[in-house]
Amino acid sequence: MTKTMPVGLKPIAMHQLKERTYSIYSQKDPRWASTKLGNGKLLMGDYGCLVCSIAMIVNKPPYIVNQLLTENKGFTKGSKVVWSVVEELFELEYTYFPELQSKMCIAETNHYAPKFKQHFFLLLEDGRIVDPADDEPIEKDCPYKIVSYRGLNHA
Repeated sequence: MTKTMPVGLKPIAMHQLKERTYSIYSQKDPRWASTKLGNGKLLMGDYGCLVCSIAMIVNKPPYIVNQLLTENKGFTKGSKVVWSVVEELFELEYTYFPELQSKMCIAETNHYAPKFKQHFFLLLEDGRIVDPADDEPIEKDCPYKIVSYRGLNHA
């Protein structure tokens, strides 16, 4: 797999949570909102919540995460993420779990259905979230019913 070195773009903010640092990015950021996800037709600004959530965890700008996934067959059917590629590219271990764990993870809600079947955001250890769909994401209380969790931890 090829790995492209990220170009220096500053996140909205960087935070330290216990022993883990994460960046905050918005999928609506004009620097990448009009970027297509993978090889599909969907745009990051509308459907990029998962890629942005991954970007927050790996501390790389969302357009770089999208580019790396696109170059390395990290999407199926245009814009669905292939988790094994995420693991390999970013040297992380992916875990799906239906119940809350006591660590930072990517959470899923169906809050916006039927328009959007899924919505992903960063769930912090203290129960607050960072939602990449916000224009200016901040740590905040979770307004969503969470339906599943995805852990990405250093392997």
